[in-house]
Amino acid sequence: MGAAQEPSATDDPVAAVYRRALPQVYGYLLPRCGSVATAEDLTSETFMAAVAAARLESPPEISVAWLVGWLATSSSTTGAEPSVNNAA
Repeated sequence: MGAAQEPSATDDPVAAVYRRALPQVYGYLLPRCGSVATAEDLTSETFMAAVAAARLESPPEISVAWLVGWLATSSSTTGAEPSVNNAA
């Protein structure tokens, strides 16, 4: 018997969305932040939220729309920068 194979990035729905959505999420954040470092941090937090949501017992379908919705909800409900703690 062969060793169990690790799932590849192509098997991971979050990785697939990451590849498609990274330019859109970062492009959305950069002009609003005015800082490359802040936009990079918030982009990272957005995808960390997607990973956390994907691990839920009943995970949502992670899509570009979900990411943008998370960004909008996180920033509007807190009045501050999105935080990964708002993902659940």
